[in-house]
Amino acid sequence: PILMNAPFDPTLLTAEKFAVGQPVSRKEDPTLLRGEGRYTDDLNRPNQLYAVMVRSRMAHGTITAIDVDTARAMPGVHAVILAEDLDAAGIKNMPAAAGKHRDGTATPRPPQRALASGKVRYVGEPIAMVVAETNKLAKDAAEAVFADIDPLPAVTTAGEAAAPGAPQIHEDAPGNVCLDFHFGDEEKVTAAFAEAAHV
Repeated sequence: PILMNAPFDPTLLTAEKFAVGQPVSRKEDPTLLRGEGRYTDDLNRPNQLYAVMVRSRMAHGTITAIDVDTARAMPGVHAVILAEDLDAAGIKNMPAAAGKHRDGTATPRPPQRALASGKVRYVGEPIAMVVAETNKLAKDAAEAVFADIDPLPAVTTAGEAAAPGAPQIHEDAPGNVCLDFHFGDEEKVTAAFAEAAHV
């Protein structure tokens, strides 16, 4: 089990014991179904620009080069931003949740970057952002960005990622484990499964 983006607090489990599995009414649906919803894409402001992300097509690999010269020279393009540009501007990494494993050691906190740097770790990971005067111009320029990525071995399930010898995704997370915690009575759970008519 993995608890992401939040510190583990056993008291929360008590508070939520009647919420898990219960139906939750969606209050936004009537507005959306009537076409009355508003999205950020519905907003238009004078001189606004549009951003399109260039994403990795590879699940795991080393970035050897990203060629943005053609994209930067295209009409209407105001910027093509890479991880190094964010670093130069002083943009910091996104914060990663901190916690403790069941043995009390700190959980790993690998850097969470807005744009990949040096390596991609999943299909669709953003590697560049194109900013242009229209959405179409931004999309056209994004297609002109060429990323040279050397493939690395990849896994597609959590079980494969945690298996011995699996490719290491984050160097700061040995064995690809972000959190190992235990809650409950293991002996009683094992006994209940052993006595169950169906598993």
